[in-house]
Amino acid sequence: MASMILASWGWGVWWLALMAVHVWPDWSPSTDVLWWISCLFAVPGLCLGLFSFRAHRVWLLLVTVPVLANVSLLSLPLYLDAARRVLAL
Repeated sequence: MASMILASWGWGVWWLALMAVHVWPDWSPSTDVLWWISCLFAVPGLCLGLFSFRAHRVWLLLVTVPVLANVSLLSLPLYLDAARRVLAL
C-alpha cells in the first residue's frame, strides 16, 4: 500500500505541474526538475514494492500494479523524449 501511495505522490508532481502550466502559461517547469522530484517518491516506492513480493499468486497480482506505476514514473523521460521527436516531425 505504501508503494502505491508513493507512486501516487510522484504522479501528483507531474499532474500538478501540468495544471500549473494550464493556469499560468508563461510558467514552464523543467522536466528534469520534475523528474528528480518524482524520483524522490518513485525509488522508495519501487523498493517497497519489490520487497513486498510473496510466493502466492494473489500477492504477485497485487504488487504488480504499484511496481509498474513506479517503473513507469521512472521511465517517463524516455516517453517524453520520444513524444518530442514524434511531434517535431
